[in-house]
Amino acid sequence: MFFRLFLWLLCLCVLSGLAQEGFITNVEANGKITFTGSVFHITQPGASLAEDLPVDMVPVGQWVLSGSWMMEIDPDLLAITKWEHNMVMLRAREGGSPLPNDVGGNPTRASHTVQLVLRDGRVRSLDFGTGLGRITGTMETMKNGQRQFSGESVEILLVGGGGFKGMTNLEIRFLSELGIVTSATQGEDVGNEARNAREYFGDIILGTVKRISFAE
Repeated sequence: MFFRLFLWLLCLCVLSGLAQEGFITNVEANGKITFTGSVFHITQPGASLAEDLPVDMVPVGQWVLSGSWMMEIDPDLLAITKWEHNMVMLRAREGGSPLPNDVGGNPTRASHTVQLVLRDGRVRSLDFGTGLGRITGTMETMKNGQRQFSGESVEILLVGGGGFKGMTNLEIRFLSELGIVTSATQGEDVGNEARNAREYFGDIILGTVKRISFAE
């Protein structure tokens, strides 16, 4: 009786471990799998467009993110071995509202570069038959080459595309609680600055998959 119970618990642990490790289906790959694509996303950090924001909320107005991304997967280890995500972020006009002014009184878009750095990326599921995928990890955010936010859990989704043969969407979802502070000024008075990447970018960054290549 005890032996049967031990075997049952052992099988349960194995199955649980397999579920956590993830899987890749409907593809034969002898080496690394590389995804490349682009990002073009308009966001209202920290709030919906319909929400009434305080006039001193920072950042204000809509922001446009555009750039490129690349992800390299080791199908044997189910790990992300390379990740590059480079964008430009700038403020856009929202309806008839004017752009904020800089110290000289000139309208400014506050353009800056953004790099998203993925740590400990793991493939949870990737199905080349349906064009669906899910990757998890932690994300660091760099602004103009300087650390801005760090240690935020993310979920990266690949959605649709009919087996990656059509338009496939990339979704980067920040899972941090809105109140948590992950900024480089942690421990200091952050004032009206966004406390974490989820507030800064909004819940999600959108992009597309343009090309998939397989190592020989």
